[in-house]
Amino acid sequence: MGESLDAERRAELSALRRRAYGPEPDIAGDEAALRRLSALERAAARTDGPVLPTRAQAHEIPGADRSAPDTADVAVVDDDAPPAEDVRPNRFPARRLTRWGIGALAVLVIMVALLAAFAPRPDAVLHPVTTPNPLPVWASDGWFDDYIDRDPASPYRVFESFAGVEPWTAMTRTGARCLILTFGTQIGSTEPSCGRNGIDPSFTLHITDWMPEGLRELGPTGTIVRFVLRDATVDVSVALPPAETPRA
Repeated sequence: MGESLDAERRAELSALRRRAYGPEPDIAGDEAALRRLSALERAAARTDGPVLPTRAQAHEIPGADRSAPDTADVAVVDDDAPPAEDVRPNRFPARRLTRWGIGALAVLVIMVALLAAFAPRPDAVLHPVTTPNPLPVWASDGWFDDYIDRDPASPYRVFESFAGVEPWTAMTRTGARCLILTFGTQIGSTEPSCGRNGIDPSFTLHITDWMPEGLRELGPTGTIVRFVLRDATVDVSVALPPAETPRA
């Protein structure tokens, strides 16, 4: 009937399996060890069911039993081997995260482009005049220089006129940019609007009957005209009042 496997023989079988199938096999030249391994393998098969080496392992061992079935490779179980770690597949591989990152960036770029496309555009963009106009009285007499503490190294600049309004700019000693609107020598100018660090100087005019004719031609009373000093231009936006509702 053959021998059965007790704890001692199982330990012997595990040692012989490591010599035969381990990373550094040395059983090929030991005929006695090969016979003992075959005997213990047969005993283990009767006790635990067949446990056979793979075809590749069987062919690597001279003198080993090469009658292993060709239908499938059967892994060899080492009773003394430590339990395998619970290795779970990475549910978020780096390639997938990279695709998500590229997709999110593409969506962000599209959103920025759409916001820029649908952002309100100015009705007019005024550029500096290459041949400066004569300085207004308020600028030539030096009073305004003291009023805004203008930097002497920064000359006044005048921009293209809009509806009879001339925008002028100057720099202060502290690096602020100032915007002044001139309505003509007989009407005068606005107080300066100054800004720095991303705060653009601006003026918002509410059109009334006493405004200069050029501004009144933009729309009825209640029309809003806004001048904003950008980096090298002055943007102008015009907003008409809502249509009047007929009285009942």
